Amino acid sequence: DFAMRDELADCLEDHAILACLIGAPDAAVRLAGAADEYRRRLGLVPSPHSRQRWRARLDAMREALPKTAFESAWDAGRAIDLRDATLMAQALTGVPSP
Repeated sequence: DFAMRDELADCLEDHAILACLIGAPDAAVRLAGAADEYRRRLGLVPSPHSRQRWRARLDAMREALPKTAFESAWDAGRAIDLRDATLMAQALTGVPSP
């Protein structure tokens, strides 16, 4: 069960990266914020290597938006619940919601 929670956070982060790559930086940052909040609430700590790689991805997202837009999207992402974050991630890839 614990491993699946970590995998879910990883999936949200992967979708945040995808969103950034397809030119949707606001969605990317929202998903990144949601993943960060999910990890924080559950006490999930990524490995040092994963954390370093993720920081580099976040830096790319920061560069894609003005500072205030990044902060606003980050806060919005941290405020959405896990189901809404999952639906947002699914919408990026065209996966129908259950």
